[in-house]
Amino acid sequence: MSVRVPLRHYRFFSRQPYIELDGPVIRLRLPGIFGGRKMWNLDAGDVAVVDTEPSSSDDSGEGWVFEEPVNIPYAVTTSPNVNPNLELLFKTPQRIPSLRVLGAQTIGLPYLQSRSAAGILIDGLDLRAIDPVAAVEALAAAGVERVDRTGAWLRRHRRITQDPALMEVAGANDRRQRWVGAVVMVAVILLIGVTVQVPDRRAWLIWSCDW
Repeated sequence: MSVRVPLRHYRFFSRQPYIELDGPVIRLRLPGIFGGRKMWNLDAGDVAVVDTEPSSSDDSGEGWVFEEPVNIPYAVTTSPNVNPNLELLFKTPQRIPSLRVLGAQTIGLPYLQSRSAAGILIDGLDLRAIDPVAAVEALAAAGVERVDRTGAWLRRHRRITQDPALMEVAGANDRRQRWVGAVVMVAVILLIGVTVQVPDRRAWLIWSCDW
């Protein structure tokens, strides 16, 4: 029996995104990012879900960094200025499917690179569930590993280093990622603003949005 976790979306302007656990396979349907018919199939054994009630035992990262930058993008399905409330982590980096042009802007990843031979590897995915507590409970009950905190879990599955030079590079990359993320958020907000210029469509958007 499959388990489906619905994600928030604009009802009249997009198809329903969701996470579906069917035996050993987790399927991600994100029409606005991958396209309406494309599914992302993942091995359920490679996926963990982060608890909505984090513990105080997370590893802060002081004195060490990951050898390779950790990439956990936010797959926005409603407004980009609303924070995600559900996080999936991958035991090994996974290649994200080819992105739509607007989908690449939404998730903040390079469109052409996603369609290249090398593709884009990510370490997890931030999402926005309709009911995050129920989502975690449903996935965990179906056998998905439940994680207390992101940092401590990733440290067990990724190589780390205390090399000062690499730590400085990681700090610079982190600052750049925050700047790029802010730019992407502004671009997506502007894009949404353009799509709701017609008054009646604006009304539909207000009434149909799952925040």
